Amino acid sequence: MSAPVDAYSTGRDLPTMTDDPSSRTVFVVSLGTGSRRTAKWLYELANQYDVDPEFRFVSIESTDIDGGDVPDEFRNIPLDTDSRVKRRFERAKTDPAVPYLDENHTLPSEGTSRVPNVGRFLLEHHSRRVHEMLSEEIGTAVGPTDSELSVWVLASLSGGTAPGMFPLVSAMAGQIATDIGARYNIDVYLNGLGTVSELRAANQRVAPSGISEYFVNTNNSLHALSTLLNLPDAHGRPQVNGPTRLEMPAAPDVESADGLLDPSFEITEPPLDAMLLMPIDEDRAEDGSWDGDERTSYLAGVNYKLAAAVLALSTTSGDNDLGNLYSTVLDDRLYTIDAASVRASVEPALELLNTEQQIGAVESEISELEACVDDLESLADQLSSLRSTDVDAGSVPDIVGALSAPLAGRASQLVESVSAIDLTESSFEEIETQIERVFAEVPTRAVGDSPFPDEIHESELGDFAADQFVPHRTVGRYLFLKMVRARLLAEIEAHPFSDRVEDLWEKNAQELEEEFAGLSDAEVATQYEQAIDPFLATHEQDLENQLSNTSMFSFRERSRLRRQLESVRETRQELKQLFDEYEHLGELRERIASGELPPLGSELQTTIDLVEKGSERGTQLLTSKRNRLESLQQTRETFQNRVTDTTSGRITEIPLDIESTDSLSRETLVNASTLFDLVESGLLTRDGILREIDRAMGLIREPLEDNFHEMADNHPNRLLIPMANPGNEPVLTMTGTTQPSMGSIMANNDVTTQLDTGTIADPFRIDYVMLHGNVRLANTSEYRVLRERWEAGDIQRLLGEEVDLVQNLAYPELVPMLSAPADRRDDDGIEADDSDDGVTL
Repeated sequence: MSAPVDAYSTGRDLPTMTDDPSSRTVFVVSLGTGSRRTAKWLYELANQYDVDPEFRFVSIESTDIDGGDVPDEFRNIPLDTDSRVKRRFERAKTDPAVPYLDENHTLPSEGTSRVPNVGRFLLEHHSRRVHEMLSEEIGTAVGPTDSELSVWVLASLSGGTAPGMFPLVSAMAGQIATDIGARYNIDVYLNGLGTVSELRAANQRVAPSGISEYFVNTNNSLHALSTLLNLPDAHGRPQVNGPTRLEMPAAPDVESADGLLDPSFEITEPPLDAMLLMPIDEDRAEDGSWDGDERTSYLAGVNYKLAAAVLALSTTSGDNDLGNLYSTVLDDRLYTIDAASVRASVEPALELLNTEQQIGAVESEISELEACVDDLESLADQLSSLRSTDVDAGSVPDIVGALSAPLAGRASQLVESVSAIDLTESSFEEIETQIERVFAEVPTRAVGDSPFPDEIHESELGDFAADQFVPHRTVGRYLFLKMVRARLLAEIEAHPFSDRVEDLWEKNAQELEEEFAGLSDAEVATQYEQAIDPFLATHEQDLENQLSNTSMFSFRERSRLRRQLESVRETRQELKQLFDEYEHLGELRERIASGELPPLGSELQTTIDLVEKGSERGTQLLTSKRNRLESLQQTRETFQNRVTDTTSGRITEIPLDIESTDSLSRETLVNASTLFDLVESGLLTRDGILREIDRAMGLIREPLEDNFHEMADNHPNRLLIPMANPGNEPVLTMTGTTQPSMGSIMANNDVTTQLDTGTIADPFRIDYVMLHGNVRLANTSEYRVLRERWEAGDIQRLLGEEVDLVQNLAYPELVPMLSAPADRRDDDGIEADDSDDGVTL
């Protein structure tokens, strides 16, 4: 680490931006869940801005990390709490050498439950692994070609993991980075970045309404930081009552390559070159959602400010030497920060155009899907109608034309083929031959019985195209056979066999009814087989007998008998031929009616069921797409408002000057490279840009001290760091047709001469980070109010519940004021110490 005197001396050259992206490495160590979000935000901003330094990330966490929430580039160091660790924890609670643990502390199965003491224990217990992994990661992050290494330790100081680990990790990372810097002869700078609870006293309600531990932990963290940073007291004297070494009494005895690993770190010099803190509203943070939108989410806004501070200080340098930033600008060790961003609403405008395009696509899909559903419903009706329609043998029903174009094109061929069949002679195989000849090239149904995916949203519009569901060949075969059956019915009805049987029955009614009683109302085939043919056979036999018994000399009689016998035989032969034809027609009809048409009808019904299912699924998909359309329309309205309406707050989007989306040109938006390109295209005005920058600058505040404004009037020490695309640098001087007054914000910070701009790739965005120096912990609400209430004995009335500050004090050696044995208890049952020993600020 750079020597303190050199790092904070004055008189170095003014900083300029480095041109070598490989000359600087920024190593980020996040402690706990809250700071991991900041690291992730920093990772995303660094990629979005395409900044020059190379960023490396390590996350130390006491809870399980969702892999999907952490970029692949992050190296995670989990601190396990298995049974072995729990046993060591129980022993440490009774070990006098571990002063920060007692019987009241518990080790959760995961996390630290907002108890810093547990966080310190977990770090100490896993210190060897943490030290080795940090050494490995930092060692591989830099090399001989690097000129600087900047290490950032991120912490949310109101929780349990981060405040319990921060001092030790700072000392550990400082030692590791210093050794590596000496190895490669590069400058090393170690910075802390954290959030603390906002508990203001001036003109505000002091009593918090959130979780008490947040405020207690913040208070204890600030006490520890006062020693860790080695800040001067109120009279400018350096503190001398802090420990010279920071021990790890709970660390296991482990052997290193060089022998016993020393479980302590020297802090004779402040381990941090700078500590930057940002107060946050714990109530809003506790209730806030993490939606990633820094414009609307409080948590996202907090992390944006923290990440912007790291980017601003990491991308700003002078003469290829980050040390100039510390020697020229960072005169103090403790700062409170705020940030703002002014952006042209180009991204929302592009999103608006994309949304308009998506809306058009979804509307087209809905229209197409509605047509498909209508076609499917019509197809189901047509197939049902075909099954119930009476078919004429000599014509094709109109329903076939609407149902199948291939079949409609074969209508005349179909009629001719049906008419050409000699039904009295042809077998069913001959009918099959005709069917195959007519329908050989007719397509089958294009889909199977399960054409739909399991999930509706996985369906494609093509899944509902009605044409693919039409079973052309089945319909054709079904139609052909129904037409043949119609011919058979007609021929059976007109066949002479019936008339001939009826005629014979009528002529011989008396004999037939006497001999074959009960058959007079039977079907003609039954009458023939059971009555007429037996009757004629008997008559034939009688004639033969008579002829045999008649004398050869009775010529006339024998001639008459022969004529009668021949007539009977001819009649029987005629009836047999007619009966065979009649039976053949009946058998064909029966086969078609009972054997062929029912399976085809079942196939058609299967298709009808499938089509109805497709109609139902298509209707469900329509509902989904209409919901999607409604959502897109709401999104369009949101982007429309962002493009055309001024948004308030530290993160401002400058509205574009458009009357409708027709005024937007995607080409103009994509090809623009600076804010001034948008001015030239008529989408922005220079006055509008300057007005929004001035408004955003007026909102940057939120200092750490209660009486900051009064103190700042006498001891101003503020630094405004802008980050912008080089093409937007003219905006940074706040000059133009309007002259907004920056007032005290820019009083001692001429960004054109004192500090070069941090270059970012985003052409339509200017970010500002404000650092407030001259911060004194004695003036902060968290430090002062809690200490006063502690000493007065009404800490419970302040926090709303009994919270022992000592019980949440992970570093008693850094805060002797609170760690001294209590000789009395106040009325609230809280230990207090009225002595003047301890940290003096």
